[in-house]
Amino acid sequence: MAASVLHKPLRYYTFGEREFATKLEDMYNFLLEKEITVGTLFILSLIEVNHSALTTLTGQLMRAIVGYNGLSPEEKSRMDLFAHLKINLTQSSL
Repeated sequence: MAASVLHKPLRYYTFGEREFATKLEDMYNFLLEKEITVGTLFILSLIEVNHSALTTLTGQLMRAIVGYNGLSPEEKSRMDLFAHLKINLTQSSL
């Protein structure tokens, strides 16, 4: 996260663990494709709920964030990310 804030490159070394390297690359490509930022991942890391609710809440939050990223610039100008998250999480069945 610090490297991202400072706009510095970060290298990951997998030390010959090919399966881990593949999974890491797949996750990197997924995050890049979905335009999920380090800031988004930071928000997810701050969620403090019991373990049984974590999967449900994290999934709903991730869907809401991806949904926001899919909005047009005009739609985004009418609603910021936090308002979008609040609406989506309030409408959920948690």
